Amino acid sequence: SDDEYAYSFAVIGDPHTPQHAAGNLETMFEWIENNKTTKNIQYAFCVGDLSNTNSDSDYTRIKACFDMLSIPYSVVRGNHDFDVTGNDFTYDNGINFNKYFGADQDYASQFTGENGGIYVGLADQNTQYSETSVANAYRTFEVSGQKWLFLNLDFGAPDDVLEWACDVVEGYPEHRVIVNTHGYTYSNGTRTGSEPNSYTTAVQLNSGEDIWNKLISKYENMEIVFSGHHLY
Repeated sequence: SDDEYAYSFAVIGDPHTPQHAAGNLETMFEWIENNKTTKNIQYAFCVGDLSNTNSDSDYTRIKACFDMLSIPYSVVRGNHDFDVTGNDFTYDNGINFNKYFGADQDYASQFTGENGGIYVGLADQNTQYSETSVANAYRTFEVSGQKWLFLNLDFGAPDDVLEWACDVVEGYPEHRVIVNTHGYTYSNGTRTGSEPNSYTTAVQLNSGEDIWNKLISKYENMEIVFSGHHLY
């Protein structure tokens, strides 16, 4: 029954805009908004692949969907949200990702101040995550007396990002931690091993197994990792 929901979080799988037929994508967001009270939905996470081709038209549609929500949410980049030719990645600092989400102060402001932060530093040998990038970000969140730490990691987050993430988690030992990233497990629940470090980049990306060893397994307050990429 509805009163069983002390509170809940919504998790949105890979949208792959515009692969959804007209209206289908929007219906999913309408459902979240229409059920936020009965399900007591406090926050929504999207696990990446917001776009299908990293185009402005893809981002215009998916951003309009998120704008339907009156609850806070966070998004991460998937492999389709980069400039990609085959498996050759261009770490372009998420030009469209940050154009549509990082530049939205209503969205980005949750990662500023005392209760949040973003990673600024190495993206690859040619570019950096800048002060306006929200590809790697965290915020704290409290609901029903429970303290949460929400940690967003870019697809295949490199070592410098994972070291930053460790520092963040260590600063919040009393918070339960949710990590949101695009690639972490295969569809059978086992952690990824050869992907995404099989992609060609100027810096080594980390697989799900790498993220487990370098971040997740280190901390007892890790609650769950949300991820997409490999669909059921």
